[in-house]
This record gives sequence, C-alpha cells and structure tokens, in this order.
Amino acid sequence: MLDVDAKTAIVELLNDKINDIRNKDKESLLLKYADDVTTFDLVQPLQNSSINLLEQRLTEWFNSYKSDINQEMKELEIYAGEDVAFSFYLLRTYGTSVKGEKQDM
Repeated sequence: MLDVDAKTAIVELLNDKINDIRNKDKESLLLKYADDVTTFDLVQPLQNSSINLLEQRLTEWFNSYKSDINQEMKELEIYAGEDVAFSFYLLRTYGTSVKGEKQDM
C-alpha cells in the first residue's frame, strides 16, 4: 500500500515541476533532478544523460516558446516502496512558439 505522505510529496513535486515549466524557471526545475539524471525527449537527442545536457535542452525548449508553457496532467498513477517510487501519467503541453505557432502535444 502506498504511504499517503509519499504520495502527497510526489504529487507536490510533479505540480512544482509543472509550475516551473510554465514559468520557464530552469534553475528551480533543475534542483528537482539528480546530477546523473537521464531524461528522454521528443526531439534529438532523444536521451540526455546528465544535468548539464538537461540544462541545455531546457534552455532550447524554453527559448522556443513566446508564451508560458502550459501543462495538464491526467490519469496519474503513483507507486512507492521504501527505496524507490515511480509515477506515470498523460501530459498535455501547449502554448505559442516564438514563431507565433500554436503548439499542442
């Protein structure tokens, strides 16, 4: 059974990340990742294997939007044990690019 405190902490972390992305607050967002993080993306490179590469990708991504980067999370599932936790969910990301194009993924 999932610890209520663990679930609450994970939900807060995910919501904080969504707020950081909306506000393009790269510094706050990066604090939520380990230095040896591996992330996966929709554009090349598909895999980033360090905090430095993630920072570069976030800079590119944030600079590609003229509006806030809005996100909506649905169907959140959280699993947590004593040593590890993970979650999965559907995430919609939308806003307006610097070229004035509406983005909706």
